[in-house]
Order: sequence, then C-alpha cells, then structure tokens
Amino acid sequence: AGTAGGGVLRTTNRGRHWSVCNFGLFDFDVLALAWAPVQPAALWPPVQVAFAGALGGVYRSPNGGRGWKQVATTPAPVLTLAVAPDFHTSGVVLAGTEGGGLWHADDGGYTFAPVPGAPQIVNALLARPDGWLLSDAERIWRSADGLTWTATNQPPALTFLATSDGVLAGGMDGVYWVE
Repeated sequence: AGTAGGGVLRTTNRGRHWSVCNFGLFDFDVLALAWAPVQPAALWPPVQVAFAGALGGVYRSPNGGRGWKQVATTPAPVLTLAVAPDFHTSGVVLAGTEGGGLWHADDGGYTFAPVPGAPQIVNALLARPDGWLLSDAERIWRSADGLTWTATNQPPALTFLATSDGVLAGGMDGVYWVE
C-alpha cells in the first residue's frame, strides 16, 4: 500500500499485519503501485518486480517491495503506473504524471523517457494483452505499443479495471464499460 507521508506498507498475510518497507525510498508520498506479472519459473535470477510512483519519480523493487531504488525523476507527481502483461520479455512499463506527461521504459523499468505527443496529465493507465488504455482529464486514449496514442470519444476515467467481460472505467459520473 502506498501512503501519504509514510512510504510503502507491505503485507504477507492478506492484510492482517503490515510492515513499513521504505529501504531505498527517498520520497514517502507514494501515489501509485504496480506489480509485474509473475516471472516464468525458467528465468534466473528469480525476481518479484514492483514499481512505486511518488511525488518526484518512479521507484523499482526487484524483491517484492522490500527495497527500492529510484529509477526515474519526473517533473510532476507520478499518479499511475502500468506494467505490460509480457513484461519479462518486453520490459515495458508506463508511468503517468500530473502535468509532466507519460513516461516509458522498455528495459524492465530501469530507465524511463518521456513519450512525445502523449497527454500531459495522465490520471489512469491500464496494460492489456491487446494494448494500453490511458485517461487524461478529458477522454480515454488507446495505444497498441504505449508510444503512439489515439483519442477516443469516451469520457475520462480515474481508474480502470480489467474483467473477463472487458474493461470498466470509473469516473466522476460513475462506472461504465470502455468500448
């Protein structure tokens, strides 16, 4: 769990007990967390990759959130993160900021660069096997690769939820299906 001023809290027993896990974290206002998919058993060394978005950038953890290293400094707070479903082969991670645009990594989340032409305010991100969704303050955007974005006519969302029936978006006016 990300906290406002307390860093990252981690649980190993489904939320009954929480531990502070801030080793390597310099910014304790954590606004977003994202986990990479489970690593295939054949890959070595074994890692449990997690990302934290904070006021000043992106942090990466190779050990399930026990320790952190800052991998990107952004010009605005990181509000949302998304990790590609094929992360262990593509290495793609996106970070959306509040006024500093969209940031992209394709090396396992070690280095991030701004995405030209993407919205400057990114409120929500979602990675799916068939592409990416992004919401700014005005609408939802789609991308096949996370680098080139096309605006849709759908209203903005504050969060996305992938389900077996499609994607739900939660916005100021309620919940709706993304077309």
